[in-house]
Amino acid sequence: AARGAGELAADIAAILAEPGVGGRDTDLAMRIEALRRGCRAGYRAAYQAARRWARLAAARSAGNPFPASALLALAFPERVAQARGGRGRFRMASGGGARLDEADPLADAPFLAIGEVQGGGPDARILVAAGIERSAIEELFPDRIVEEEAVGYDRAADLLVARRLRRLDALVLSERRAEIADEDAAARILAEAALARGLAALPWPAEIAALRARLAFLRARAGAAWPDLSDEAL
Repeated sequence: AARGAGELAADIAAILAEPGVGGRDTDLAMRIEALRRGCRAGYRAAYQAARRWARLAAARSAGNPFPASALLALAFPERVAQARGGRGRFRMASGGGARLDEADPLADAPFLAIGEVQGGGPDARILVAAGIERSAIEELFPDRIVEEEAVGYDRAADLLVARRLRRLDALVLSERRAEIADEDAAARILAEAALARGLAALPWPAEIAALRARLAFLRARAGAAWPDLSDEAL
């Protein structure tokens, strides 16, 4: 109510309080429009209840400067979601997955504010949602957004890559390349990558490769007196 959107908040509450209020569209805007039209007898009671809730909160519409998507995000911050690959697939701030039918108009939205889901697991079904801009998320949750550096090994490029991430819980709002600041962490990651690929994949200098071959021959003939420089031992 303090944000001048009490009536809108009451409409959203009415839609989420009872399945089917405002129709079956996933898009919250369509549901609100249907609720306000009161085009079906079943919606009129919910619409009237929403108006009563708004009056109880001493709310009056002031052009609703605060959009429905923002109200939904504030009500369910753990369900703010980001597209995660295939059309209609999303990751929520809580870390859980959610999905829309590929034909749903919201399926290609980069971010969603989700009001209701069905089921759990890696792909809960989204029942009510609204598209929301990244800038709106940043404005709504400035205290929850953190910046961090992530260092990883890009196997395809055979490179160590550092990225500066801006995160809202499990969501990556933005990322950019960064300088590698932690040299110890970089060395550890490179060592782990080398072990994963196998030491044979390393660019051994010819003289080192020849030395390892000679030592392997001598160890096979003379036994453990000669050091073991095989991949397994190293």
